[in-house]
Order: sequence, then structure tokens, then C-alpha cells
Amino acid sequence: MYWNSRKTSYPVIVGLLSLILFLSACSGHAGSNNGGAPSPSLSPSPSAVRGQDKSAAFPRTIEAANGSIVIEKQPERIAVVHWGYIESILLFDLKTVGLALPFTKESSSLESDNYKPYVDKIDELVVVGENTTVNMESLLEYAPDLIIAGNAINAEVTDQLEKIATTVVVDEAQTDVWTNWPVLVTKFGEILAQEDVATDFIAGFENKIKDAKEKLADVEGNVAFLQIRDKVAYLGGILNH
Repeated sequence: MYWNSRKTSYPVIVGLLSLILFLSACSGHAGSNNGGAPSPSLSPSPSAVRGQDKSAAFPRTIEAANGSIVIEKQPERIAVVHWGYIESILLFDLKTVGLALPFTKESSSLESDNYKPYVDKIDELVVVGENTTVNMESLLEYAPDLIIAGNAINAEVTDQLEKIATTVVVDEAQTDVWTNWPVLVTKFGEILAQEDVATDFIAGFENKIKDAKEKLADVEGNVAFLQIRDKVAYLGGILNH
């Protein structure tokens, strides 16, 4: 089933972005001229310019959990079926993407100010799974030429995925999105031949952290990172300051 990404929102985990959003908010309260409301904490990398010729970077061989995978040509239709990889793939310059989501499309936050800069630059965003389950019918209808999966979360369907399109299975222990997301972003840059986008984003994030730490230097106590939903509050971690 297809939706236009500019009109429909989709569910997404706050995960790695919660820290960025919080630090951006702190920065806004520290010296904002708009009432303390944070401006969008993320914006597409200046390196992610539509029309850059990446075709010369292919074919390329990617070392993955399912072996040495040869990507013969620049992928145009990419499906990411690991629900924890959503935010990371949105950083890159993509015209179309299929996503397996952690929740349902009705509980999406992609239409929020912080996500819209990424969603709006994608011409077509297709849901190929919800609630951690890959919808094979939707995936086949999307017709990807590249699928990115995880070796643990997608273990039961990997064989099916490989029959649909070239599949890169990411080793979740080596690229742990929850504790070492820069490694995952770097891996995606390698897969997509967009290493410059990955490098720019990671550098920009590190600069935001440095700036926020300076602004929080006089704060005493601990800081908790919470994700609030209808009837549930998720504790993302506690920063000892």
C-alpha cells in the first residue's frame, strides 16, 4: 500500500534522535529569540544534493552478515525492513524508500517539525511492515532493488528477502543502533555510496553535543530522556551530569 510522504505521517521510534532533540531544546531555552521553542534540530546534510552522480561507485562489494554482497548498480528503490534503522536511513539522499515501522502509521511522528525536513525530501515513502512484522505483499508491490535488513530482527524472513532483491543483512552486534549509531550510519553510507552524507551528519552531531555540553555546564543533577506516548512513558536513559 502506498502513501505520499508529504501528506501522511508514519510511526517512528525516537531512539537515537531523542538525545539530539533534547540538546536542541536546551540550546533553544538557553538563548532563543522565539520564546525558547527549539528550532528543528535536524536538517538534511548539504552533501545530500539530489542529482549527484553516484553510479561510478558501483558495482561495489559490501561485507555483511550474510556474506560478501555485490551491489551491481546504484540502487534506486531501497527497502529497510529493520524497524530500528528508520531514522538512520532518512539521513540519506533518497528519492523513494520502503520502511518497516515499529508501530502503526496512525501513531507517527514523522510529520513533526523535527522529522519533516527529512520526510519532505523523499518523493515516495512506502510502508512495507508494521509492529516489527515485514509485510511481504507490500514489499513485493514496492519492488525494491535493494533491501537492508538486520541479522537478528529479520532472521526468520531473510531467505524470503533474498528472493525478492539484493539483500544486505547488517550485523546488529557490530552496528548497534542503540549504543553506537555512528557505525550504522557509516555502514549505510558505504552501502549507498553516500559516505560524504554520513561523515557530515556525524560531524554535525558531534558539534551539537559539544555546544550543548557548554550550555549545560552549570546544570546540576541528572537528566532523563523520556519518550511519551498515549498511555506509556519510555525511559531512554539517564545522563549523569
